[in-house]
Amino acid sequence: MKKSTRCTKLPILLMVIAVVSALLLGVSNSYTAPIIEENRLRTLESKMFSYFPEVDEFLIETVDDEEFFVVKDDDNIQGVATVVKSSGYGGRIELMLAVNNHGYIEGVEILSHSETPGLGSEITEPEWLAQFNGLTAFDEIEISEDIDVIAGATRSCEGVAEGTKIALDNISQAYYDTDDNTFND
Repeated sequence: MKKSTRCTKLPILLMVIAVVSALLLGVSNSYTAPIIEENRLRTLESKMFSYFPEVDEFLIETVDDEEFFVVKDDDNIQGVATVVKSSGYGGRIELMLAVNNHGYIEGVEILSHSETPGLGSEITEPEWLAQFNGLTAFDEIEISEDIDVIAGATRSCEGVAEGTKIALDNISQAYYDTDDNTFND
């Protein structure tokens, strides 16, 4: 009888420990989530002002369930950025793309990735990312034609190019006026 009682107490004890641990994780997440989000927004704002140092206003707007970061100067849109996710060789690539008020890419920034160190991780190099600067939604943005591929990291490069196309398309649909080739204010 004693062995049977002991066998039932151990699983119950483990279950109680698991429930308490889950509750503690949930509570800590509810306290840290706003801080993490604030830090994320501060980082994105800093990146936007590095692309557009002359602007005086930074806004976050949601259009069709997509989040956009808009910089304005005298109530005129000077640039728009968005964050998108695409697939690389090692998994998800999260990137931020900023365009100026004429639709040209001002910068692409890799925010997170899980690509192979020394190969796919080269997609974070500023020299490689600079190839995207000046391109628009009207450009094809093809690897090997418009964008140099990193040896041994073709899929990672394709993931960044795909993310760039998605971001440009999202920004164009939400903000770009094809009649006068500028952003809608």
